[in-house]
Amino acid sequence: MRGRIIWAVLSLAIWLAPANVFSAAPARPSEDQACLECHADEAVARKNLVFVDPTVFANSIHGRLQCTDCHADAVEKDNNPHPRELAKVNCPSCHYKGNPEGAPNFTPMQQYKTSVHGRASESGDQDVATCSACHGKHNIKPASDPESTINRLNIPRTCAVCHDNMQMVLKHNIHAEQPYSEYEQSVHGKALFQDGVASMAAVCTDCHGVHDIQANGDADLKPHQPATCGKCHQVEYNIYSGSIHGEAFQQGVLDVPVCSDCHGEHTIAAPWNPESSVSAFKVTYTCAGCHDDVTRMSKYNILTNKVSTFKQSDHGVGNDLGIVAVATCVSCHGYHDILPANNPASSIHLSQFEKTCGKANCHPDPSPEILSAHIHVDGTDQNFENLRRIRTIALWSIGALAGFGVAAGLLAFALRIGQNFERPSGRGENGE
Repeated sequence: MRGRIIWAVLSLAIWLAPANVFSAAPARPSEDQACLECHADEAVARKNLVFVDPTVFANSIHGRLQCTDCHADAVEKDNNPHPRELAKVNCPSCHYKGNPEGAPNFTPMQQYKTSVHGRASESGDQDVATCSACHGKHNIKPASDPESTINRLNIPRTCAVCHDNMQMVLKHNIHAEQPYSEYEQSVHGKALFQDGVASMAAVCTDCHGVHDIQANGDADLKPHQPATCGKCHQVEYNIYSGSIHGEAFQQGVLDVPVCSDCHGEHTIAAPWNPESSVSAFKVTYTCAGCHDDVTRMSKYNILTNKVSTFKQSDHGVGNDLGIVAVATCVSCHGYHDILPANNPASSIHLSQFEKTCGKANCHPDPSPEILSAHIHVDGTDQNFENLRRIRTIALWSIGALAGFGVAAGLLAFALRIGQNFERPSGRGENGE
C-alpha cells in the first residue's frame, strides 16, 4: 500500500514537472531593473539623465534585450554608478551578416561610411544623423510598423527633424531650407499625406537613397539621375532616354536638363497646376533657364534667341496675355520626347508640321499659310511689325478695360455713398 502511494506521488510529480518548472523558473537575470530605478523616473531622468519609458522599450523590437547589451559600459563597479558619459552604441556589433542571434544584416554600414552623413560623422560632427537619429533609440520598431520612425508615412517627418530646422540648415550650409514644408505641398506629399497612397508616393529615401545619401553637387547625386525618377515613372523615363536630352545625359553632358531641372525637386506640382514649373503659364520660363543662358548654349552651338523670338510671335503674344490654349515650347517641341529638327521623328521636322500644328486643340486641318508661318519671329521678319502692333493694341485694350472696370467700381461706390448721405433740413423764415 505504502509503495503504491509513493508511486502515485512520483507519477503526479513527473506529470506536473514541466508546468511547475516553467512557471517557477526564474526570469533571465536582468540588470534592467537597476537601470530603470533612475531612468524610468521621468521627473528625475528628464533633468539630468535619459528618460526610458519601460512600456515603450518593452514594445520595441529590442524589448527582449537588456540595457547592457547595447550599453556595455553601463555597469556599476564596487557600488559606484556607471560613467556619466557612455560610449556611443555600436549597432554593427549585432547587425552584421551571419549573426546567429538573427539580427538584421547591416552591411549598409559600409554605404553609410561613404555617405554625406557618414563622412560628416567621421569628421567629428555631432549634429549629423546616425543610426539612432533615423531609427530611434529605445522605441525602435520595424519599418512595417505604422509607429516606426522609418515607416514610409513617417520618413518625411523623420528627415524634417534636421532638414527643416533652420539652425541646422544655416550651421551646415544645407542647400534646401525647408524641404519638408515644400514636399508637403507637392504632388508627392499630397499623395502621401492626403490620399494615403504610401506604397506609391515618393518619399525622401526613394529619391535620395537610404544609407548612401550623397551631398548636393556630387556627380552621382540620386535626385539628379533620371533613372531615380524612372523607378516609378518608367514610361516617361524610357521616352526621355531616347530624346536629345536623354542621349546627351548618357554621353556625360553635365549641362543637359534632367527631370528635376524641369519639374523641380521638393516642390513638384502637377502640370495642370498653374504653379507648376511645366504648366502652360511657366513652361516657357523653365525652358528659358537653359536656352537663354548664353554661356551654356555657346558650348553646344545652340542659338540663344529662341525664347525671345517666340515671345515676338503670335503664340508668344497670346502666352503673355495669359491665354492657356495658346501653343508653348512643349506644344511644338514635345517634352520628354524632344528631338532635333533634322530628325524625321521630331515633331518639328518638316514632314511632321501638319501633324504637330493640326492638333485638335490647335489648328485642325491647317492651311498652307499656317504651315509656312514663322513660329519664332525676330525684328527682320516681315510680319514682326504687324505682330508688335497687335501686341500693343491687345495690351492697351486690356489696360483700357481694366481702367473702365476700376472707374465703374468707383462710380458705383460714390453713388451708394450719395444715396446714404442725409442732407441737412433747411431752416424756416424765423430761423427755426
